[in-house]
Amino acid sequence: MGAAVGSLSGVATCRVGRRADRRVDRRVDRRAARCALALLLASSGLASASAQRPAAPGPCAAAPAADTAGAVGTGTLSREGARLVYRVAPAPLAVGRPFAIRACAEVGVAGAASLPRRIRFDAQMPQHGHGMNYQPSVVDEGGGWYRFEGSVLHMPGRWQLVFDVFDDTGRRRLTTDVDVGR
Repeated sequence: MGAAVGSLSGVATCRVGRRADRRVDRRVDRRAARCALALLLASSGLASASAQRPAAPGPCAAAPAADTAGAVGTGTLSREGARLVYRVAPAPLAVGRPFAIRACAEVGVAGAASLPRRIRFDAQMPQHGHGMNYQPSVVDEGGGWYRFEGSVLHMPGRWQLVFDVFDDTGRRRLTTDVDVGR
């Protein structure tokens, strides 16, 4: 079972599931603590205004419906007027296990952002001076979303996920580091 924070008629609510035999499950206790903290922040007004108000929807505001299954690792990268949202499945990344990434990028300022011409994905090991042994296939899913499939990180260590965002003004490179163990 799990915990859920929600709103019912504008009032914050919290549900926490328990195991049938009533033994305390650490995961449930952690979820309950997170849920209680969220309720406390919501009721005290200490939550930031940006957390209470959703950002203006841009081209990457909603993922395709098929994106919800199995997508656990998510992130947002920003640089030089470009913003990229990505989701990795399955997550966490592991050595030798194929994975897919769905990504969407916006170029420009919030509210006036546009979609780039294309997005390219690669993964590199900067300390070793090489990248993946596999070239991922790419599928344009429409609405600015791209799916990169068939990527494999073939050895443990620090990898850099590299997204190149192309528009009429050139290329913007957005990166994030991930540590992959055995």
